[in-house]
Amino acid sequence: MTTPPTAPSTIPTRFLLLSDTHNRIPTPTSTTPFRLPLPSSTVLLHAGDLTMTGGAEHYRALIRWLATSDAELKIVIAGNHDVDLDEGWERGKGIEGKDGERERKEGVEREIREAREVWTSEEAVEAGIVYLEEGVREFGLRSGARFTIYTSPYQPEYCGWAFAYNRHTDRFNPSSSSSSSPFPPQTPILLLPFPTPEPHPPHPAIDIILTHGPPYSIRDRTSRGENVGCEHLLKALSRARPRLCVFGHIHEGWGGERIVWGDQDNHNRDHSHNHSHKNQNQDGEEDKRVGGGNGEGDKGVAKREPIEIDKRKAREEGGVFVDLTTKGGRPLEWGKETVCVNAAVVDLRYRPVHPLWVVDLELGRR
Repeated sequence: MTTPPTAPSTIPTRFLLLSDTHNRIPTPTSTTPFRLPLPSSTVLLHAGDLTMTGGAEHYRALIRWLATSDAELKIVIAGNHDVDLDEGWERGKGIEGKDGERERKEGVEREIREAREVWTSEEAVEAGIVYLEEGVREFGLRSGARFTIYTSPYQPEYCGWAFAYNRHTDRFNPSSSSSSSPFPPQTPILLLPFPTPEPHPPHPAIDIILTHGPPYSIRDRTSRGENVGCEHLLKALSRARPRLCVFGHIHEGWGGERIVWGDQDNHNRDHSHNHSHKNQNQDGEEDKRVGGGNGEGDKGVAKREPIEIDKRKAREEGGVFVDLTTKGGRPLEWGKETVCVNAAVVDLRYRPVHPLWVVDLELGRR
């Protein structure tokens, strides 16, 4: 009797990655890479900054063009510009008036409620859109593939915007694993209580990390030459070692890197081998850390490899295509490697000039 073939243990799955669309709407006639139709995918991930300053009407417009994607699942998180989705920020600060003085907008509670209701609306549900806050969720796909994702809209305080935390605060790691921070204590900009963090578990519990802000030193360098990513997020990333880490926030950091993780125990005893990269940013230049720093945030990283991009080809095809499956010839080694992508669509002038990212991953079965 012939034994039936064993089903593969993993299922190739295509992800479409984008972030920082800031009210921009793609059209079929656009001359930029951000155009319709969107590249085909199974799962779409949007890493926040959906709008310029929130607004239910802008969220509804976003849902309409996201609905044109053929992805069966579309996961969306907020960013620091989506102020009415951060209830504490919206109630505590409001929107600054043109004269620069704080003013409370009439109907703040109504705006918060309307912003939330958009993401649970029939239109969003029918489009396959799932709005997530901070925490861990597991999803199953029609193919039989499954994945676990950690999401967070938060980033270190940045110019007084929403979803912020003090840079010295470690909200991504359990307190038992927290080390002393190189950053001095800071006074909260908004004088508001920060929400309780949701640390994510270590490898192999998480397949994907989706945050608005970048981890420290990975596609986080501003036009002023400062690395503004979170060292604690990098530490958490080295614990979780997901297949994929997606973020945005720093528009000029657009791009991707393949991170190879080292032996954490050996690295903790002697991290001298890490000197070749620990003081370099995404462009190979010397880091300028916001708030100082002593390099401890780079623990665990053995090697970083920028993903080569043919910008002309990406413009023509409407995306940067990265195949991390066996078929691609160089499959990702889960637990040893993580691909990190800054998927910001707009540049510093808020022009939608950056191509989307299309990444093929092998996921486990349900």
